[in-house]
Amino acid sequence: AANLAAASDDMKAEILAASSTVLSGHYSALGADWPLRDPQNPFPAEAWRLDPVTGGLWPGSEAYCFDIPYRHERTLGDIKYVWEYNRLQFLQPLAADAALTGNPAAIATIEAALESWYAANPPFRGLCWNSGIELGLRAISLLVVTSLCGDRLSTGTVEKIRTILHAHQVWMARYPSRFSSANNHLVAEVAGEFLISLAMPDLPLSARLEAKGRKVLAQEANKQILADGVGAEQSPTYGAFTAEFLLLCCFAT
Repeated sequence: AANLAAASDDMKAEILAASSTVLSGHYSALGADWPLRDPQNPFPAEAWRLDPVTGGLWPGSEAYCFDIPYRHERTLGDIKYVWEYNRLQFLQPLAADAALTGNPAAIATIEAALESWYAANPPFRGLCWNSGIELGLRAISLLVVTSLCGDRLSTGTVEKIRTILHAHQVWMARYPSRFSSANNHLVAEVAGEFLISLAMPDLPLSARLEAKGRKVLAQEANKQILADGVGAEQSPTYGAFTAEFLLLCCFAT
């Protein structure tokens, strides 16, 4: 909030413009435009499993997350589109708008989105729970939103967020990325666990996961640049992606 208050006028204008875009019902990512949201029903349950390219619907809460064969799907499209929407990062400019202006429409949209997401994605069911990096990114989004909105969010919404984040802690700790999925995936998961633990130290796993996070993030930071100066994943963008997680955890401590 302090950084927001000190932001330049241009930055504040960009934040309000981004919030206005979300409030108007528009969402675009990965070169695709999602259908314009209906103002009367902005977040139907189907929105969280819609592929914007094919128009198909991925399995929902009726399916256990690890029973969804997304790697071999050929008709519904690329799961990364749906995962991108479910990162909930589009709520961050709304939260920044609320922090800057107290915009009630931004708060109402955040609460509607979280109410719908909570109902449509119960823990460990559906495609939102089958990749740890997605949980880490979504957890960070929710922490940013909660931090910026503060007591503007209703008690019910805050309790939903706490429930969601506790389930994220449990699942990321239970199924850590290993082998070729380490590096940015593992860092994202541990960052999510660590930041939830800092924000909500009263959760049952928080003490253990905070200690784990401090150890693992320090270890992984030293593994990300190889002896020849090249990133461990041979990708400048993955290197930057991983660095952002590490820096966020440093700033939070």
